[in-house]
Amino acid sequence: MKKGFTMIELIFVIVILGILAAVALPRLTGTVTDAKVGTAEAFIGTLNRTVAPSMWSRSMRDSNGSINGSTAGAANTFNLSDYTEIPKGFVMDLTKCKNTGDGNGTSAGTYGSPALPVEETIYCRDGNSTSAPMFGFTKDLNVSVQKN
Repeated sequence: MKKGFTMIELIFVIVILGILAAVALPRLTGTVTDAKVGTAEAFIGTLNRTVAPSMWSRSMRDSNGSINGSTAGAANTFNLSDYTEIPKGFVMDLTKCKNTGDGNGTSAGTYGSPALPVEETIYCRDGNSTSAPMFGFTKDLNVSVQKN
């Protein structure tokens, strides 16, 4: 009696593995996207609750509440890494923070990786003498982003 698998048994195993891979791959991609969104929400929350008020308080002395460093006579240039640890993949440029009339702010950076298919846009509304700076990000993962 010969020991081993027949060709048809091997084909069935390969087909079953292919079906499992086809089902699992989209779920893994969704998990990566959910993790990125969760990281962005946590980081933006940290910026809004602790970092932005601290930066605003410091900027009120020298630049009328602005954190982007473009105010005339501004002695402060803010660096986020002085206030918090920046998660891997985040790119922020505070000089792009603007205080727009609609209160939505402008694109100040991105969060993403060339290895991953999604990239987030991070928005910053600059502070002024009456309101602290505020950060946000896009939740639409198919949005085109402004490159730094």
